[in-house]
Amino acid sequence: MRAARRGTEPAHQQNASPEDAAPPAGTRQLLWAALAATGSFLLLAVTNHLCQNISSIPLLWVVPLSIYLLTFILCFDGRGWYRPELFASMLAAALGVMVWTLADRSLAHKLELQIGVFCVGLFSPACFATANWRGSSRRRAI
Repeated sequence: MRAARRGTEPAHQQNASPEDAAPPAGTRQLLWAALAATGSFLLLAVTNHLCQNISSIPLLWVVPLSIYLLTFILCFDGRGWYRPELFASMLAAALGVMVWTLADRSLAHKLELQIGVFCVGLFSPACFATANWRGSSRRRAI
């Protein structure tokens, strides 16, 4: 209040541009919601598939949850763990292998393979979505 009376603004408001004051566009907000929801949807889908269709191992649901939380740690760490080119290719490969594993009936009873494929299949897309969500929201904040 005192700063307004004197005609000076606090230091954090002096460097703000008019673009920073405007709220994000509706398409940007939809993008944020979609990217944030993608990881959650993948977590639910993979956990459901692992625990109901593959095996009813006690506490198997902890593995996908740990992988999902690991994506947040890696993507928000800021030390450069996320490489877009690497994760884009991992995403394509992981989705392809997941589809192949579902389609090939001879792999239906190989539990270790199924669990491994779907855990990696959760990690790659969830990390991709989380990092792009983080990058999209940071561009607005900078």
